[in-house]
Amino acid sequence: MPSRAAPPAISQTTGPRLGIAVGLLPLCQMDYGSGIEIRQASPLSRRRRRRAQQQSTCCGCFLLTLILVASAVAVYPYIRAARDRRDEIRRVRGTERHFFPAQLATAKREHLHYEVVEVTLRLSDPQGRGVRPTTLPKVGIRHKGQRVEGVGGGEFVKLHYDASRQVFRGTWPVPWNAEPGTYVVETRYKVPEPADLPWETPEEELHRKRSAPDDRPASVAGDAFCVARARFEVRRVAPPPPDPALCVATWEQILPGPGTRIRKPSGQMGDWRAVFDWCEFMGADTLWVRAAVTQAEQQKLTLEKPFVEANFRVLPVMAAEAHRRGLKFGAWAMAYATLPTTTNSGKPEYRFAQDISRSTRQIKDTTFVSLLDRQRLGHLADFMSAMQLDPNVDHVGLDYIRTEAAYELVDGFVRTMPVDLPRNWEQMSKQDRWLYVARRVEPPGCYEHRGFWEMWNWYRAHMGAGLVAEMLQRSQLKKPLWTFVLSWRHGQEHGQDPLMLTDAGVSMLAPMLYQTDVGRFNDFILKEWPQYVRSGQVNLVAGDQIDDVWHQKLGPAEMYRRMVSAHLKLLAGGRTQGTFVHDISRAAVRGILGPYPATEWALAGGAAFSVVRRSWQVYPLTADFTLPAAAAVGAPVPVTLILQGVGERAVSGIKIEPMQTEGIELSPSGTQSGSVGPGQSLTVPFKAKITGANQFRQNRFMVAFRVTWPPGDYGDRVRTDLPRVIIVMKYIKAS
Repeated sequence: MPSRAAPPAISQTTGPRLGIAVGLLPLCQMDYGSGIEIRQASPLSRRRRRRAQQQSTCCGCFLLTLILVASAVAVYPYIRAARDRRDEIRRVRGTERHFFPAQLATAKREHLHYEVVEVTLRLSDPQGRGVRPTTLPKVGIRHKGQRVEGVGGGEFVKLHYDASRQVFRGTWPVPWNAEPGTYVVETRYKVPEPADLPWETPEEELHRKRSAPDDRPASVAGDAFCVARARFEVRRVAPPPPDPALCVATWEQILPGPGTRIRKPSGQMGDWRAVFDWCEFMGADTLWVRAAVTQAEQQKLTLEKPFVEANFRVLPVMAAEAHRRGLKFGAWAMAYATLPTTTNSGKPEYRFAQDISRSTRQIKDTTFVSLLDRQRLGHLADFMSAMQLDPNVDHVGLDYIRTEAAYELVDGFVRTMPVDLPRNWEQMSKQDRWLYVARRVEPPGCYEHRGFWEMWNWYRAHMGAGLVAEMLQRSQLKKPLWTFVLSWRHGQEHGQDPLMLTDAGVSMLAPMLYQTDVGRFNDFILKEWPQYVRSGQVNLVAGDQIDDVWHQKLGPAEMYRRMVSAHLKLLAGGRTQGTFVHDISRAAVRGILGPYPATEWALAGGAAFSVVRRSWQVYPLTADFTLPAAAAVGAPVPVTLILQGVGERAVSGIKIEPMQTEGIELSPSGTQSGSVGPGQSLTVPFKAKITGANQFRQNRFMVAFRVTWPPGDYGDRVRTDLPRVIIVMKYIKAS
């Protein structure tokens, strides 16, 4: 047998030793599966080899450390220099240098139509100190590259010097119905000494000195101009989606309580619920009532109880009854007007708007609460909060968002608006300042000073809209808010503006089509509104009132014409949301009706309601009739009533009721019935006869029909929440 070799040395290695062994692969064999190392060298040679390796490693570490230290010493100056350069750049970038001698800024980025843009202009010398040159640069406003004319025709922002901050300040009222978008305020300033200005930024100067230390900055010669600009936005608040075909009856008198007797449309007497009988007779879908009124004729009012309390005892009962009858209900407050209009005795201790006599210079209170009175604002916000809590109140309203005279606003007006004032304005007495304004905003002076007058109207509208916005914020009202507004010049002559009020949060505007003559209504109201506002900008519910005097004794026919004309023509590119009849208490209790019965006024209003609903196409049928324009007294003339089915399904059980009106006899006189299918028509013949002449009503007589139908499903387009009533009426003249 061959001789056996000496047994090899056996040892178990760990991770680090395994690493060394791997480095000695030519000298050893490794079994990675078992982790066992088999070495064939003698122990002495292994010790010598390990000692040599350890000595080699120590020398290498020392050498490496020496190299690293030397490198750090050599590189450190360059690192420090780079750090110093970086710190210097940061320092010069943070150095304030008034490189631009003119700087413009606005206080806010966004503005609504009732707000004022506050402009600041700072002019600086080369050392950054504010300067006040004798000739100021002109500051103008541009939109889409075009110069914008300001309120009152001003072309530039009027500036005044604020010595405390060494800046010039100015205001720019957002023009009436300004187009939304980006506006630029700009100025072009001639630099007095251009060579003294630092034409390099600190960073540019630093780079120049480093690259060419001996070079000097380029010399400046000739005229130099600085153009400064600042941008701001004019924003419009979109009104909420309209409730189409809204037809409202209003009640302006003290609310009827238990025991009140009211005439019904039939002529019989009823209790307070007769108010709703008038709504149903006319086909109104909503009742608005005057709830919060400061009226001191029957009780003394205080700051703790500023409104007639009787109304608030009745209001919840009326609101609940309205909902029971399927009507929407709204309540409004007389915002800044108080009653009676002859005295303030017995009224809360408000700050009242003031007027001044031109002849005696005497200052006196009006019966309007001043727009400056903060307590009144709080009372109105409290009213709105209370209406928010009543589940049966659907709409909340405000009337008289304005005052008369109000010369206590003069100081704020001249601070805010860019008006021209006498040089000694600050030395003038209060009476002289008020008279100066009064002679420019009242006839005949307003015709000569049109720009001044327009700025006065804008300022009052700005005040009113701002107050409405604050009321909404304080009350947290979520229900739709409507405001009554005057109609000539879309309310601007009395300090009201539909765009401003909409931006302030008003959901619906109710222009009043009365208190103006026929010519002014035709020539101004119907033309000025569509030139000013377009469909989608505001929600309008324009209406007229039951009153013969304000219709120049033309009666219900003129009221109907105004309501229909306004609905179709007041908004450019569209139609109004609805209409209202104001105030049915004049038909039910007492009013100036002229020679026309109360029901005739109600029928005219109801007929206007029907035109509105026909234009919105919310009914399953339409109604109309033919009638000669004139007829001899006592001579029967043919009347043809035509019903047209415009829904998706047939309408059965239609009732046609000939209305009994003064001076007209219709036959047959009883209620007729019928049905009409989609796209079909139904013709119903009648005879009409004028029973006698009446010069007091210009021998004009109303022929009217009231059409009703049962509830049902008439298609998706037909609204089932509206009264199913159509009233059609026309006038025939006795020849």
